[in-house]
Amino acid sequence: MNKLIISALCLTGLTACSEPNISISIYEKHEPILGIRYEEIWIKALEDEVTINGVVGNRGGCRMQNKSYPHKLAFGEVFILGAYECDVLELEVTTNTGDWAETYDGYK
Repeated sequence: MNKLIISALCLTGLTACSEPNISISIYEKHEPILGIRYEEIWIKALEDEVTINGVVGNRGGCRMQNKSYPHKLAFGEVFILGAYECDVLELEVTTNTGDWAETYDGYK
């Protein structure tokens, strides 16, 4: 199930709102053997060269898997993270061009 595909994010921090260099998709997943629900976060590069310097879910409250930073992406490449034991309501992504933040409604 696709939680949300973001077509536009707003830059937060030192610069004004501009076009993002990433898109984010979040999918609800289930691990059938252990019966664990988790969310898979896909961060896709929308520019020729994007560096992911950090990802924070729910202001640090989400346990993230695959936290190897910095992570460089070419145009169209995807960085995939797993968020365990939480429902992502807020996601902050730090890239080489700024900090991007988005809020979500969560799963019902």
